[in-house]
Amino acid sequence: MEPKKPKTTISVFKADVGGPGHIMPFPGMIDEVRRYLEANGQGIYKSFHVSSTGDDIAIIVGHQRGPNDKALHELCYKAFIAATNVAKGLNAYAAGQDLFDTAFCGNLAGMGPQIIEMEIDERKGETVVLFCMDKTRAGAFSGAFRRACGTVEFNTGLLHSVKMQQGFVFEVLDNYYNGPGERVIRLNSNSEMPALAALLVVEDRYVIKSITSAATGELCAMVSTFCLDRSSSTHVGKDDPVALFRVQGGFTALGDVLGVFALCFLVGGGMRGSHKVVLMPVEVGTCVSDGDGPAVVSAQVFCINEGVLTDPTDGFKQPTWDKVREKASRINSWLRSIEPDGVTLPLNEIEYHGIQDTLEALQPRFEIVNVPAAT
Repeated sequence: MEPKKPKTTISVFKADVGGPGHIMPFPGMIDEVRRYLEANGQGIYKSFHVSSTGDDIAIIVGHQRGPNDKALHELCYKAFIAATNVAKGLNAYAAGQDLFDTAFCGNLAGMGPQIIEMEIDERKGETVVLFCMDKTRAGAFSGAFRRACGTVEFNTGLLHSVKMQQGFVFEVLDNYYNGPGERVIRLNSNSEMPALAALLVVEDRYVIKSITSAATGELCAMVSTFCLDRSSSTHVGKDDPVALFRVQGGFTALGDVLGVFALCFLVGGGMRGSHKVVLMPVEVGTCVSDGDGPAVVSAQVFCINEGVLTDPTDGFKQPTWDKVREKASRINSWLRSIEPDGVTLPLNEIEYHGIQDTLEALQPRFEIVNVPAAT
């Protein structure tokens, strides 16, 4: 009997640490992250890859040290600091924006970057997709992942797999909860789809944290849920979440989970984080420069073997997606043509406080009129 292999951990760290405006990081910043990891990470990781989506730099690491490893978190934090220093040397905009603290305190969680760490027993042919979003929030994954796991229109495996027909368990987080720990609920996509859809339509509050197979208990997907705007007293942009999604072999097929993004969902976000914008699937390394958006999502597909990641395949680099991007661009242009009417987010979700300040300044000018006469 073969000895059991150690578990593999896939860790993802993503942050905006500066660039020209909020459109993309400078190439030298990405190179510096890669250089720092190569020079200082031997013995910590088995593999890593660095990329960008919009103005964010993402690091994905394959290793067998388990989640919350202090050495790995510190390594990636210092890599972001190195990129920040490059940005400062270029007098870049918003250098170090997503790094709340200048001193590492043992774990990157809560320090600004988006983080997910998925610990798994590798399957034969283990394939995982890294989704990176920019100019939006964690709830932007909800419409796509609910359909990709729970509907026959977007998950053909539900027609052919008895195991998959038992559904997927969605762990949903209440982002408005301010007590100790986290407030979560778990719903089965097979038996509780209407209730799940009702929760996830409240995009800013209820967000998917994880998805597991109801049949096997295996972890299918994870979404980063750190809320920048609830963790800082000043504007720091939208959350710009990341997700890991395992595909094939009892999970949704790769083409199905990618294909659902062709719907071009409307999500909260944009350059100023204050509008409804279209979610455009883009190639890795794409900048965001069309007015106030759009929000974007990239997809990198990896195989992994004992913690060693392959080079990624770009899931949205195919001619069909050019047509999808044209559709998303038309939607984005229409949304901009009617701003601010109908597409501005509720006041409690707007990132910049100029509107609130204006409304507050106007309050003393209101008058009470047409008061009914006393009888």
